[in-house]
Amino acid sequence: MLQTDLAYLAGIFDGEGCFYARLVNRKNYTGGNIEVRVAVQANSMAMILKIKAIYDELGIVPCMDKGRMQSLGTRLTYKVSVHRKSDVSLILTSVLPYLVVKKPEAEMILEWFTKWGHDMRGMSTGPKYRPSYDERVIFVNQLSAAKKVA
Repeated sequence: MLQTDLAYLAGIFDGEGCFYARLVNRKNYTGGNIEVRVAVQANSMAMILKIKAIYDELGIVPCMDKGRMQSLGTRLTYKVSVHRKSDVSLILTSVLPYLVVKKPEAEMILEWFTKWGHDMRGMSTGPKYRPSYDERVIFVNQLSAAKKVA
């Protein structure tokens, strides 16, 4: 893996990317599990394919999608996203030295993973207790607040 590829990916994340977390309820778990995603949506298929090639080198299989960015939009957009927690962690750890704008968000996500393990409920790989619902809500709100420009 070339360092220039990771720097390129960090630049794309800073300009076009999105790191986000949301609370989701699953059939077998209604306590507000956290889903974290790393996504890029753009008009350039060449850019999306370059991102996919970098992910392939890292051993990550992303979700690929296409659609329209706005309901009245005429240009087709392409989206590449990753939501498996171990893959998100690998991506963020790899690009962290090169991030500028989204560095605080990446650090928050990695800190959460370190504190609770890759299981966002903190059950299988984290400590013996899981984060409370309030702690999960606070994390999601803090990550959202980090996106706001003063």
